[in-house]
Amino acid sequence: MLKKNLLMSSSYSFVDHTADIAVDIKADSLEELFIASVQAFKEVVVEPDSLTSKEKYIIKLDSHSPESLLVNFLNELNYRLTYKNKIVNNIINMKIAQTDGNWNLVCTLEESDIDEDKIKTEIKSVTYHQMEIKEDKGKYSTRIVFDI
Repeated sequence: MLKKNLLMSSSYSFVDHTADIAVDIKADSLEELFIASVQAFKEVVVEPDSLTSKEKYIIKLDSHSPESLLVNFLNELNYRLTYKNKIVNNIINMKIAQTDGNWNLVCTLEESDIDEDKIKTEIKSVTYHQMEIKEDKGKYSTRIVFDI
């Protein structure tokens, strides 16, 4: 199944994977790769009609590599879902930059409260398994494995 966002030129497709859920992500920028990753995460964990009111939340992260930044970002979203009952509706803005060898992410999310009974799949963790963010001629891709 290939999903395409009309506002961006990114896509994701789910991959058969034993005991976990894997998804291949493709995008025109690193920010779009992260946003498409969030869309795939949401599709795994909740039904689209379960989203309601919105409030804003700012995430600031840094890491030694873009891969660890993506894993940390998605695990933060999973933490907020699991322990705060919040699910991201929309990413208002996102900035990813590399400074002094460190990768930084700042973004503002619109989130909704979600009842536990609306969660269709519980993710234990986002893993580093098979993850490598590749850039080829301005196009980015990676595989994400969700441990369920």
